Amino acid sequence: ADGTYLYVLMLGDPDSIRLIHEDHLVHEGVLAGHSSLVERKDFQKNWAKQWDEDDPSFRHTVLYAGELEYVEGQGVTMWNNHSGHYMPRGTDHVRVGLDPDTFMAVDE
Repeated sequence: ADGTYLYVLMLGDPDSIRLIHEDHLVHEGVLAGHSSLVERKDFQKNWAKQWDEDDPSFRHTVLYAGELEYVEGQGVTMWNNHSGHYMPRGTDHVRVGLDPDTFMAVDE
């Protein structure tokens, strides 16, 4: 379906993108997010806290995360690295198999 999706790429399966449509972000009053696309055993609650970017255990299961816009017949028209939990660097977008010309970095 057309619209905005949250996406996550896992290190163990970088050729597959896990998606959730913006219309499905709230279910029974609970807000979903990027961490909802990761299995419980892969998610560490401390990822949302202050972290040391040189810590090799940070994001050890998630390769990249962000938002993308999809339009039927056109495909992905825009994607970014906007993710509060995983905070991927914009410069790392080259690790993702999406069109780099449609990437828009969201760096703090």
